[in-house]
Formats: sequence, structure tokens, C-alpha cells
Amino acid sequence: MMNLKKNSDSLLSGISIDRHKYQEGIVKLCVSLVCGCGLSLRSAIKIVKLINEQFHLGIKEIPCHNSIRNWIEKSGFFTYCRSELKTSDLPYGEIIDESMQIGSEKLLLSLGVKADKTDETPLMVSDVEILDISVEKNWNGALICNKLKETATAMGRLPDYVISDNASIMNKGIRESSLIHLRDLGHSLAMFLERQYKAADI
Repeated sequence: MMNLKKNSDSLLSGISIDRHKYQEGIVKLCVSLVCGCGLSLRSAIKIVKLINEQFHLGIKEIPCHNSIRNWIEKSGFFTYCRSELKTSDLPYGEIIDESMQIGSEKLLLSLGVKADKTDETPLMVSDVEILDISVEKNWNGALICNKLKETATAMGRLPDYVISDNASIMNKGIRESSLIHLRDLGHSLAMFLERQYKAADI
């Protein structure tokens, strides 16, 4: 119990953050509880309160849910700006797709993944990094091509390949960029099955 108490003291009384009243350890703990453990913001607060009471840490003020949400948003922006692929010269592949539409604007999401796969497990969210998020009212082949070039310029190197679905604008944009195009297998199989069912008139 004493060792656990000592480690908890060390965790929650660490480095002060400039212009901030909470210690770095408390911020890390709260963000980890939400992003790492899948807790809601208010559940994370309950856990911090419980730890504070059980180990007598003496935390005078527990962060509110708005503070924790703000930390999570800032950590997301930090991750976006400081990704491993962006700060290294590792070969990478790029995955692009129209992700969502809000009103009349469509979001194009570009994800990066290490080009050389080293195991047989499917890709997970933790395996990819955000390379770019862009919005247009109408994406077309020319815009897709330009966005691929802009992303490559920001990365300082071209991707080894680009993965996308079989949407015509993706096909055209990647073709005009002269990059290697790998079509998403799941989408390709779905289109094949769709044609088969249409032909069978089921």
C-alpha cells in the first residue's frame, strides 16, 4: 500500500503546466481514463475522486468535465501535428476517402500507415495516423489529385501507394497523380456482389 501511495503521489504531483492550475499528472490521468479506458467524462471524474480519497492525495480541486474535454481536444491536435510518419522518413501508404458530409460540405480524410506490413493481423485504428483533413463542397478528380500532391509536399516525400474505394473521383484523382492505386478489397467485393444480385433480379 505504501508503494502504491508513493507512486500515486509521484503521478499526480508532477510537473506544473504553464498558465494552468492542474499538474501534468492529473491531466495525463484524466485523458488516459477517457481515451485509454473508454470512460465518459463524468465517469473519469468519479475515478479521480475515488483515487484521491482512497490514497489521500490531497488534490484540492478535481477537474470538471469541460476541462477534461478541452485536454482531450488539445491532445488530439497535438497527435495530428506530431505524428510518427510526419516526423520521420519512414515509407508510408496513404488511405483516402470522403469521410462525412455536414450540410453542403464534404470532408476528405487522409490517413497514413507504415508501407511495409510486418504481421498478418488486420489494420487497427492504432496503426494509422491522420495526415490531412480537408473540406470542399464538391470533390472531383482534380481536387483529389491536388490534395494528394499537397499531402506529399507536407510529408516531404511521396507515398508508396494510395488506398481508396472504387469511387470514380478517387480513381481519376489518383490516376492523374501518377501514384500507385490499391483498391479497397472490401469495397471491390461489395460491388461485385451488388452486380451479381442485380443480374439475378432478386
